[in-house]
Amino acid sequence: MADHTITNDSESDFAHFCLDFFYITAYLNDSAATLIDANQLHLYLLLKWYVYDLSVFL
Repeated sequence: MADHTITNDSESDFAHFCLDFFYITAYLNDSAATLIDANQLHLYLLLKWYVYDLSVFL
């Protein structure tokens, strides 16, 4: 019977790193549209405020 136990800690650490990396990447891909929408809304509100602020001087 073969022993499949990982004896090298660096292999285990690398496997955990890969799982974490792919989990974070998947999370960012799922939330990318929401983040972009939030940033566009923030930019829109800033521009609207600046235009209003400048219109006071016109």
